[in-house]
Amino acid sequence: MRGDLAYVDRPLTSVVADLVRYTTRDILIGDAAAGGLRYTGTIDTDAIDQWIAAPVWVYPVAIDRSGDN
Repeated sequence: MRGDLAYVDRPLTSVVADLVRYTTRDILIGDAAAGGLRYTGTIDTDAIDQWIAAPVWVYPVAIDRSGDN
């Protein structure tokens, strides 16, 4: 385990910018409004894939995983 990343009221664009340093996966926010949504919480750096799937439960967004390997 590399650790947890903690955020308080940060825009999703900022959170995603941090996450890409801990994964080889491309993470893109395709909508400026979605990128401005605020996030408060922690993310386990060993569970980034699970976190990527979670926003659909709390935000009005869709996840496109068509580029997954």
